Amino acid sequence: MVRPSFTYTLLIFLVLMPLIHVFASVLIAVTMQALPTFANLGPTTLASEIIPALQLPEIATNAYVTSLYAVATIASFGAAAFVLKNGPILAGQWALGFYFVGGFIIAAFPHPLSFCTAALLYGVAYTMPIPLGAHILVHHTPPHMRNTLFGIRQMGVPIGGLAAGLCFPLMSEAGNWRLAIFIAALTCLCFALLMQPIRRRFDTERNPNTRLFSIKGHNPISVIRSAPQMRRLCFAGMLFAGAEVTAVTNIVFFLSHDVGWSLTSAGMALSVLSVGGALGRLFWGILADRISNNTVMLGCLGIAIFVTMAALAIWSHDAQFLVFVAAFSVGVTAGGWTGVGIAEGARLAGRAGPVAGTAALTQFMFLGVVLLPLMSGVALALGATYPYVFASVGALSGLGGLTLLLAPPR
Repeated sequence: MVRPSFTYTLLIFLVLMPLIHVFASVLIAVTMQALPTFANLGPTTLASEIIPALQLPEIATNAYVTSLYAVATIASFGAAAFVLKNGPILAGQWALGFYFVGGFIIAAFPHPLSFCTAALLYGVAYTMPIPLGAHILVHHTPPHMRNTLFGIRQMGVPIGGLAAGLCFPLMSEAGNWRLAIFIAALTCLCFALLMQPIRRRFDTERNPNTRLFSIKGHNPISVIRSAPQMRRLCFAGMLFAGAEVTAVTNIVFFLSHDVGWSLTSAGMALSVLSVGGALGRLFWGILADRISNNTVMLGCLGIAIFVTMAALAIWSHDAQFLVFVAAFSVGVTAGGWTGVGIAEGARLAGRAGPVAGTAALTQFMFLGVVLLPLMSGVALALGATYPYVFASVGALSGLGGLTLLLAPPR
């Protein structure tokens, strides 16, 4: 005779098992986004210590970011095919391995060439999180929650930013900046090893015959040709992503070097911005699952990015509280759009498939992250102020928002 307690336990397990699988899928996708973001931000968060130590010019911070995302833009041509060929878990392990090697090189051999090498490795690796996350969520989560779950997945970016703003200054003060970079690299390696037991479950949909670089395949150009509705989204995504990374990359150095804040306080501003991005991704994702036209919502968010970036520029020399409010608002808008945007890219890709659609949008996002920080660095080198740069980049995001709002209704 079966005991009632055992029967109830079995029933509960059978009911919760699908939810556990969804939770595990989302957790893997979020972590695979958070760790690379955390590692990317190490050199920029610690720029006020690294730049004097290596006798580099101030433009080195923007040069590092530009190099990283320029490599990522080029490598994005093969990102979707690499994920489809090897499976999302193996692709993630390769990416985390690159982060370990890059961080180890920086920590062991502190030299400008080491940062160039790391930017190359980080750029190639950073093309993987979005398409592999899309692959996991599309195949292992319910469709009616797609915007919400993509929003939660994209919370990995602000979570990584929050960790960078909190951990890198503390680790640097406890030891030195080289130790902080190495700990981040070691964390990536440990998670790559921890993912090995779950490969059988998540890499079952891989296709070993997929060609990495094919003219007619899963590359971004093919996606845009076959799905014209992706063009406005990619253009706006390029400007939105550039605005977010410009703020994230420059806010710590600006507040600590120009405004006179301590490194810990400036890092806290980055953390506040990241918290806003995390909450924004979740909020806009939940809202998108309940409205009829996500393109209109994304267009309104583009206008809001301009308003919040302008507020950061205007309040930057005022009370710390106002700066924190502006930084939080930038996070909610410039960081909050990505979950809905990537879910929309997965949906609009049509026959190319969701992984290819997200890879196409990702490439244009990386292109924006190359162009806008590069333009910002040139403007700063020519004598422009950080508030002027923040307001100008925000205005470009407003233009992207108007482009989406003028799109034909669906």
